[in-house]
Amino acid sequence: MLLIEPGWNWYVVQYVVEFRVASHPEQSVRLVADIQTYLLHATSKEEAYTKALALGTRISDSYHNANGDLITMACKGIHDLDNLQVETLQEEQHLSSFRLNDITSDQIDTLITPRDHLSIFETDFVGNPNIDPDLSNA
Repeated sequence: MLLIEPGWNWYVVQYVVEFRVASHPEQSVRLVADIQTYLLHATSKEEAYTKALALGTRISDSYHNANGDLITMACKGIHDLDNLQVETLQEEQHLSSFRLNDITSDQIDTLITPRDHLSIFETDFVGNPNIDPDLSNA
């Protein structure tokens, strides 16, 4: 069990978010999954969990993309919830981690993301050819 010190009130929650892409009613629906990360402030892990559940219910949307496809976004549940183990947030601060056991060197190399595929560069919708914000090519 994780020991949470007094004052460690920051939590990171990751959600599994499903995007349904429906081109036409007679066609099958395409699914796209997203892991989305949010920051929460809570005084206990139970409060953090309750807040995470509540926020998850609000993560939903529907819209039509440029092709006229109906995009429906819905949170399917919590992927992970972790305490940041810090009192205040600071630059260059370790936030969270996950461990992969029994992994080869080649597998480790596949975890390294080239600059142009880092989220910060792919999520700039305006003029960025690497991202398809309307999910028409997802």
